Amino acid sequence: MKPFITLFLILISLDSFANDSLLTQRVIHLTDKVDSLNSLYSAEVTLNKKYIDIVDRTNNNLNMSWTPTSVIISIVGIFCAVFSILTFIMAFGSRQEVSKLLKHKSKDFDKKIEKRIIELNEMVNDKLKEDTDNVFLTDVDTKLEDVINLIKKHN
Repeated sequence: MKPFITLFLILISLDSFANDSLLTQRVIHLTDKVDSLNSLYSAEVTLNKKYIDIVDRTNNNLNMSWTPTSVIISIVGIFCAVFSILTFIMAFGSRQEVSKLLKHKSKDFDKKIEKRIIELNEMVNDKLKEDTDNVFLTDVDTKLEDVINLIKKHN
């Protein structure tokens, strides 16, 4: 600000000593430039004040982020995140155990069905060889009903 005031005083002193119009016009022109520089300088100062105000408010907000309430809320959030991850891991592990158990039961059931089918084939072959009455058909019907009931029980 001091250089502008000094320049302005020099221009005024030159104006008092000047007699011709050319010098007066130059002084007026320089005075206008000093005024425009002064307005630019004040606009820059205003802009700097706004920037400093924004930075101060940001710093205040950041300082307030470490209040006891926000720390407690952060701890609860971290606890919930860890708890949900552990729950997912437990659920995933139990799902694999259930899957293994179902596969094992399915294999056992398949073995039982194969055993029953083999028994039926043997019975059919034996009965076909010695079929005298229709007793064979009733035995086959009962065995088939047993297999059907076993399948229904499994489903």
